[in-house]
Amino acid sequence: MGEELSLDPNQVQPPLGGQVEQPLEQLVVSEPQHIEHSIDHGEQGEVPQSLDLQTDYWTKTLAEAPIYKKFGKVNASVAQGGETIKTILADGTEETTNTAEEGDVIVTNPGGERYILKPDNFSKRYESTEEEGVFRAKGKARITPNTTGKPIKIKARWGEEQLGGPDALIATVYDSDKPDEVGADRYIIGRDEFNGTYVPDTYEDNLYSLKLD
Repeated sequence: MGEELSLDPNQVQPPLGGQVEQPLEQLVVSEPQHIEHSIDHGEQGEVPQSLDLQTDYWTKTLAEAPIYKKFGKVNASVAQGGETIKTILADGTEETTNTAEEGDVIVTNPGGERYILKPDNFSKRYESTEEEGVFRAKGKARITPNTTGKPIKIKARWGEEQLGGPDALIATVYDSDKPDEVGADRYIIGRDEFNGTYVPDTYEDNLYSLKLD
């Protein structure tokens, strides 16, 4: 087992959108692992449609998309390097595979979805709590539906394919300090994961899940 690092419950937390000072000091160092699943892609063998989310069309679409904020808590641990994580959505879709580098952060959502973030991205999206290895979401994203009506795939920023079903959503990180910019980090969110972890930016902190029509 990895060494559990101490958590200072008196640490002052920044406001939403702020930077977290030394957030990785409260994480648990994980042991190398390999998460295995065997899931069919798409619906009834349908070949996913490939999307290039860096085109002007998607930049404009995301610029006009509503802003949502993530809520709830996640578990997180610091990677030793070499861990291979397969992100499996609630509907059974094998969304993507990524291999952690030393110092990356492995995040586990309440629904069991697992993924890897770089330390700076993790600090922007999560803040520490008084619980060891547990962090509160604070990130925001511009989110728009998949309008193709088909399963989709993109090339993720880490170089692997990312897959989504016909009802998946397209997202990009929203930076409160640069509200007029549409970031280049664009990705797929599963429908169930969206319903369980995002609400409109106008919602108060006692949040409820909401479906995006």
